[in-house]
Amino acid sequence: MPILTQASWMRRGRPPRPGGRRSFQLGWEVHEEEEGGRPAYATADPALFMAWAAARFGELHVAVTRALLLEDGAAVEVRATARSWKKRWSRREAEKLVERYARRGIMEPFFTMWLGE
Repeated sequence: MPILTQASWMRRGRPPRPGGRRSFQLGWEVHEEEEGGRPAYATADPALFMAWAAARFGELHVAVTRALLLEDGAAVEVRATARSWKKRWSRREAEKLVERYARRGIMEPFFTMWLGE
């Protein structure tokens, strides 16, 4: 199956049909930052980090960006950059696509967008 880039679906006039991991990746695109054209995500929640990493499989560059010692434990913020991926959509474009898919009853992108909040 060929990889659909933003330029390829724009030529066809429609976004790629979500399915499998692509659906989940679209929701994360809303909250990802961009680092050298690659998707990047930072969080202190280990479960969110693992969910993001599962959607962005491949080579990840992971760094601990902050560690806080609290009265009841510690908090560690992790920042990861997906080296095997290029950022496809801007935040606004990704939000519009997630909204369009939700109206059609495809909720996977909405779920990952909600997780990233």
